[in-house]
Amino acid sequence: MIALQKKQNDSLFHGVVLFFLLLIVTSLYWPGLSGIFLLDDVNNLGGLQQIQIQPSLNNVLYFVGNSEASLLSRPISMLSFALQYDAWPEPKEFKFVNLNIHLLNGCLIFWVFLRLGRLILSDERKIQSLALSTAAIWMIHPLNLSTTLYVIQRMTQLSTLFTLLGILAYLIGRSHLPHHNLLKGYLWMSGGVVLGGLLATLSKENGVLLPLLILIMEGTILRPIARPGPWRSWSALFLLAPTITLLIYFGMQWETYFVVNYQTREFTLAERVLTEFRVLSDYLRMIFLPSLAEMGLFHDDYPISHGPFNPPSTFIAMIFISSLLLSGLFWRKRAPVLAFGLLWFFAGHLLESTVLSLELYFEHRNYLPSSGLWFAVIYGGFKLWEHPKTQKIGRVLLAGAITICALFSFQTYSESRLWGDPILQTETWANKHPNSRRAQSQLAFFLANVGQFDKVEAIYRQLSETFPKDMGVSLYWLRLSCNYPKIGQPDQTRLLQQMRSGLINRPALEEIINAMDRDECPNISIESMLTLLKALTNNPSNISKASQSQIDYSLSILEEKAGHRSQALAHLESALIKNPSVALVLMKVAWLSQAKQFADALKSLDEARAYNRGNPLTWRLNNQRIEEWDAKLRLLIKKGQGEPLTPVDFISVS
Repeated sequence: MIALQKKQNDSLFHGVVLFFLLLIVTSLYWPGLSGIFLLDDVNNLGGLQQIQIQPSLNNVLYFVGNSEASLLSRPISMLSFALQYDAWPEPKEFKFVNLNIHLLNGCLIFWVFLRLGRLILSDERKIQSLALSTAAIWMIHPLNLSTTLYVIQRMTQLSTLFTLLGILAYLIGRSHLPHHNLLKGYLWMSGGVVLGGLLATLSKENGVLLPLLILIMEGTILRPIARPGPWRSWSALFLLAPTITLLIYFGMQWETYFVVNYQTREFTLAERVLTEFRVLSDYLRMIFLPSLAEMGLFHDDYPISHGPFNPPSTFIAMIFISSLLLSGLFWRKRAPVLAFGLLWFFAGHLLESTVLSLELYFEHRNYLPSSGLWFAVIYGGFKLWEHPKTQKIGRVLLAGAITICALFSFQTYSESRLWGDPILQTETWANKHPNSRRAQSQLAFFLANVGQFDKVEAIYRQLSETFPKDMGVSLYWLRLSCNYPKIGQPDQTRLLQQMRSGLINRPALEEIINAMDRDECPNISIESMLTLLKALTNNPSNISKASQSQIDYSLSILEEKAGHRSQALAHLESALIKNPSVALVLMKVAWLSQAKQFADALKSLDEARAYNRGNPLTWRLNNQRIEEWDAKLRLLIKKGQGEPLTPVDFISVS
């Protein structure tokens, strides 16, 4: 009875501490909620305006199912944004929801490591203290601030949330196996892997790593715990098969991921792998010794490793990271918790910090991977505290842990205040990163807003000199001149040369074409842009079908604006051949209808039906539109009544 009362008192104490911890974290993050949208926030969330104009289930589903954030559209994350459509375009409410998700993830970190601790320790008070300490440091760590306050990284947060829920369900089931409650145990474990992994992956692709993270737990901390029942068959099906399937998928798509996608990057596959050794080393340093001077969102100026000794720090990082990885593998039996922390970190970075042609450095990639490291470090501190020969060291570590929490809190609050002051944030990041195209472009945007056009031109001229092959710099400069005609335009000769041989920047191209389509660029002639696009078609980097299709689509838009309907249709047809989509077919149908080629438009609807497969969220909406247009076209053919179709009919789904 006394032991039970003591356990309840310990639980109550740790529960109260967790509650106050959540309040503290909220207060640390609160100043940052008044910040602005950054980077690709607006590009990804701009469709919320259509829902705001005409709230309907169809428009919500269309927004969720047509996201270009990734191949899978990340529908869970996009749905969470769609539910906030009434808050658009004010960022504060979006950041507030992100903060609450971060707090929820902190609670799940506590719960997961509480469950994990109970499988390796017997003292409930120590278990709760270990889990709470891990959650506390993780929640207040300044490196996680950019994941929370950069709105679109709710995708990372939600993927983490469902991954943690999946792991939690797995651990609940796993705890039943030693007691031979096999049916209940395997049901919990299966549900955790399948549902948790599916929801996590539909939030962001990192969710596919859930089975690998569980395998790491099983190979380290859970290794000595009995696995009765059909463990081998179950693990082969639920844990090994998804991991092997992922590897097979990338192997089958080798050319796309490892050849074509690298054509638009400034680095090769080998250079990225070499650079990521240094990146991972920097991540580890920032996890344990975070520096405000190095934090922020813009790291596109991260130096590339061109060889093992160029720069020399590359070789040192290769030795360091390889040693840690091998240590994690070799220490699985002798030091399972330490091995778990190391392997958990590396597994969490497997997709984003290895061979895929993503950008080199982002702080949010450490959001989940860092938690395992802190669990291992804090566990090591507890063991030193317990051992008679190292109790003094343990006490020093305890004092150090308290100091670290205080320091991290100060850093998080300071960085949060910076995120909440857009002007100071922009100036600070621009000063820290003089060679960051994004940091300097954001500064140029702010300077344009206050009429300092000479400084804007100076910034872009400097960027053009530093990055002579980057057409993105020139295109964003050109786009800004649409809004502010007093800003001089980039040199057309240099831009033409960049189009012929520079690195293709599809987002920049899309932005300028969309602006011209909306008649927002009266100072840019259609003829000059057509010349640039035609030069781009001969760019040797233009080898991906998606890129070629986008250029053809852009040509079709401009030819249509110029009144050249036949040329526009030809380019649209070419775009369709290279990258078939319902959207492009319906645009073609609309243009044929406007040209009174109703029979051809009706035939083209069969193409739309053929392409209208795959995404279950948009299939019904597209099918509804196809059948509506079919009826309208048949009426036009039969009676000559009704208005021709327009592309606006497709864009606005009612």
